[in-house]
Amino acid sequence: MTELPGNAEPDFISEEEASKVLGRPVATIRYWRHTGSGPRYYKIGRRVAYVRADLIDYMLSCAVDPTARRAS
Repeated sequence: MTELPGNAEPDFISEEEASKVLGRPVATIRYWRHTGSGPRYYKIGRRVAYVRADLIDYMLSCAVDPTARRAS
């Protein structure tokens, strides 16, 4: 998880909000949880929550460098 400045509290959001941040349907996010892929999540009882910073980290980890595909 991204380090939070000072004593900042993590910004927990619902899977619906996470779907908006990631630009993917809720069903896709649920599938990612089922398969063990996708961003880190938290289970609090029956509730699923995400930390906004974890979603950003996940998106950044999915970056593809198009120049890396060019092999000599």
